[in-house]
Amino acid sequence: MALPFHIRRLWSRIDTDLRVFLLGYAVLLPFFLAPLVFTKYLPGLDLPFHLSTADLLSKGVGPESPYAGYYELRNLWAPYSAHYIALIVLAKLVGSIALAHNVVACLYVASLPLTLGAFLGVCGKSRIPALLAFPLAYNLCLHYGFFSFCLSLPALMALFAALAYHLQRPSFSWWSWAACAAAGVFLFLCHLQNLLFGLCGAAVLLVFCRASVKRRLNTLAALGPTFASLLYWNWHASFTADPNEQKNTLRFAWEALKAARLIDLGKRTWGADLADRMVGMLPVSVMRGFKDMSDVDGFHALMAVLAAYFLMGVIGYAVPRSLNPKPTFTFAGGLLMLGSLVAYLALPHHLWAFELMTFFPRFSVLVVLLLIALVPAGLRRVPWQAALLALVPALVLGVQYGRNVNRQYHAYRDEIKDFVTVLSQTPRDGKLMGIIFDRASKVMRIESALVGLPGFYVATKPAPHTAVPIHYCGMRHMPCAVAKPMPWPGPWNSVPFIWDEAYAAFDYFLIRHGTPAPSLLGPLANRVTLSHRQREWAVFKKKR
Repeated sequence: MALPFHIRRLWSRIDTDLRVFLLGYAVLLPFFLAPLVFTKYLPGLDLPFHLSTADLLSKGVGPESPYAGYYELRNLWAPYSAHYIALIVLAKLVGSIALAHNVVACLYVASLPLTLGAFLGVCGKSRIPALLAFPLAYNLCLHYGFFSFCLSLPALMALFAALAYHLQRPSFSWWSWAACAAAGVFLFLCHLQNLLFGLCGAAVLLVFCRASVKRRLNTLAALGPTFASLLYWNWHASFTADPNEQKNTLRFAWEALKAARLIDLGKRTWGADLADRMVGMLPVSVMRGFKDMSDVDGFHALMAVLAAYFLMGVIGYAVPRSLNPKPTFTFAGGLLMLGSLVAYLALPHHLWAFELMTFFPRFSVLVVLLLIALVPAGLRRVPWQAALLALVPALVLGVQYGRNVNRQYHAYRDEIKDFVTVLSQTPRDGKLMGIIFDRASKVMRIESALVGLPGFYVATKPAPHTAVPIHYCGMRHMPCAVAKPMPWPGPWNSVPFIWDEAYAAFDYFLIRHGTPAPSLLGPLANRVTLSHRQREWAVFKKKR
């Protein structure tokens, strides 16, 4: 059956490189969406904590809320809010916060190659290497549950693409100007860390372009709403236990960074430390996720394919340019990649003073994304037959690694099926506290991978009276604060446990232990009864 005339006409206007990219995108997309579609409880260390925060935001803290008296809500015009707002809105359409997150995760995976491809295309380079963003989407940040950071990756690429496009237009366009403004604000709502990097990257693009001074100034003006949002949030946000607001000073930030980095360094030399981060840690960090280390093998395969694209790009310069656009922002792209590499090498692992954990490893993903953007523009010159051949390495890698991710996620589903069984039999009529004694996963190579699973109680069982303790409330970048701590020992059982208050506050106690028994609840042992048990998982309910 022939395609409609207008579709065939539109397809004929698309250049060869974009056609080949879209072909590869259509082939690979199902492989990388399948794990998210067929896994109801997605892995992610911090993910359940964020899903339960969205439940708090959706129910509020009014008299009718099960969170009343324990938490306060803050301004939502802040970093991290994009994920929470999307969850709250979509949950009203799809029925639960957990399912809403799966939808957002699908949008994230689908958009990362598109936005990177858009940036490459605007810079006059081949979009084909952007298909390598598919395996990169399943990275350390996703499996640690840093989902707002994940969302900021396509947002960052979209900002760079919008800025590069607007700076190169032959005439001013309000549409492209508005796209720059919208991309900047969206990046602000995703994550503060990549916003700051994006603003530095925007400065690089503005300086190293051939646009007129007037165009540069109106492009800078497009970032005005982003700067205004950042200043507004910074003015209204505050750190806990910082009455003099010394943490807002550059001197304090520098001293905190330096002290944390020196702790990481220890007794090693700087040369040994930097070599370890590049050779030892980078392959392990970028796509980290699986116990069998298949993610490390995937990283090495990805770098081999990327090296092949670099070679193809160099060879492509022997082909006449024809009608392909002249490459732009080559030097700026190199500076962007260098900036991400400096951040990866220079920043500390944890920056406790600013409530930042697993800090520098996050930049490993950005390093590889921006390295893809450095593939020589000669790859775009090749004819369509050669472009189809250039598509093969990305397809082979994508199909193989996509199948591996599906296999790993299937194994994870099997690992937590006992938890799912116990949770499905727990009534949705009260407050639940989790005490996870055995927090390790046999599938995911993530520390304490199972510690947050009790948060799925509110994420998968939407009901007016369900609640769980909210972790991370009170941090400066979170849209909630603690009014009165819920009486629970925290995810890592590090908070003193007041048994009587816990018994009064909660209705259900979810435990994971080799032999889950009421005795694990100390003085509450005689005041609870077993509700459901499945091997290592058990739920106890208090006696009425």
